[in-house]
Amino acid sequence: MNKLKLLLLIFLCIGCSGTNNQIFIEEFNWSFTLPQNFEDVPNETRNNSQKRGVKLIESAYPDKKVTIVAENLFHFRNGKYNTLQAQYSVLDSTQIFIEEFNKANEIVINSFKNKRPDTKITTETGTKIIDELEFQVFTLKTKNESDDNFTFTVYSRMFDNKHLEIITVSNDEGKSDAIKNCILNSEFK
Repeated sequence: MNKLKLLLLIFLCIGCSGTNNQIFIEEFNWSFTLPQNFEDVPNETRNNSQKRGVKLIESAYPDKKVTIVAENLFHFRNGKYNTLQAQYSVLDSTQIFIEEFNKANEIVINSFKNKRPDTKITTETGTKIIDELEFQVFTLKTKNESDDNFTFTVYSRMFDNKHLEIITVSNDEGKSDAIKNCILNSEFK
């Protein structure tokens, strides 16, 4: 009987250790629990994804040269279209932050419409409180008859002169909810 209890205890301990996906980002004193089955995106994949994003924007704005100045903090995924990433850049003021946030949203909308002119999209802009801090939030959702629908969301906030962006993409409602809960239950201490 004691061996059975010991085996059960070992099994429970091993099972619990795999579920602790605590992430801490020192730059913002930020911690959160990564949803299950998310894995780190390799640097090469990150770089290729960033290049595709730059090409997408430059195709919508052919007279502009896109330069990425944000520093990557992390990039996780669960499947091809379920991602959670964060980056930051340094800005001069809060006023510039709001202008940059609105400009970035406009660029995303125009770039997407340019790439997929027949896709119906809805957008929403607002705020969310995360650990008593107000974040600007932008969401773009696609609506196709095919299964090629996804939701793109950016949570954005200034910390002193650092502009933090938490970017999510999802094409699976369950995974999208897990990502959203992960962000909304974050702690900034």
